[in-house]
Amino acid sequence: MKTMHPEQQQAIKDLETIKTFLAEGQQNLRDTGFHFMFWGLLIPVSLVVFYLFIAQPGTAGVIINAFWPVVCGLGALVSVIAGIRSDKQGRSHSFASNVHSLLWIGILTAIGAVFLVQMLGGKGFDASLLSHIAIILGIGYWIHGSLIQLTWFRFVGLVWILAAIGIAMMALMPASCAMGAATFACSFIPGLILHRSQSRRS
Repeated sequence: MKTMHPEQQQAIKDLETIKTFLAEGQQNLRDTGFHFMFWGLLIPVSLVVFYLFIAQPGTAGVIINAFWPVVCGLGALVSVIAGIRSDKQGRSHSFASNVHSLLWIGILTAIGAVFLVQMLGGKGFDASLLSHIAIILGIGYWIHGSLIQLTWFRFVGLVWILAAIGIAMMALMPASCAMGAATFACSFIPGLILHRSQSRRS
């Protein structure tokens, strides 16, 4: 029997590592279906609260400007706590799970940075901000779907980008409504699909 060269043995090991990474990535995504459902509900519900109770005549500008950073900050806190609880329940600290965690931490950080730049630049909360956030989310979904080899999830990223184009051409209120609808369609619904897929496998 012909003996393989060390380079060939290393190549086989690398392929096995990649295969393991992808398998772990798919399992990790099924575990995080909660996060997609959570954000898919949080943003639309918060949008309703914002227009009904916050964006009203007489409301201080500080309160209006602080509303979304507070909502998203609390949402991020819930996501982190949920992730920690998932770890304690036996989720492995694999390379794949670490990549996924870092990806979404980076996405949230980028969204926060875009918001801060917008505020410091004096542009405030407008359709341009929402459009940029949608683009960032689209990139995140595309990468996430590629990592775990779910083609349909990857193309949700394209929906986000198409939504960003439409949002950029709208006035603030319809743009906000479009953003809320896109969040529900691109986060809650995919999250629900992942959750049901996980339930069937359990």
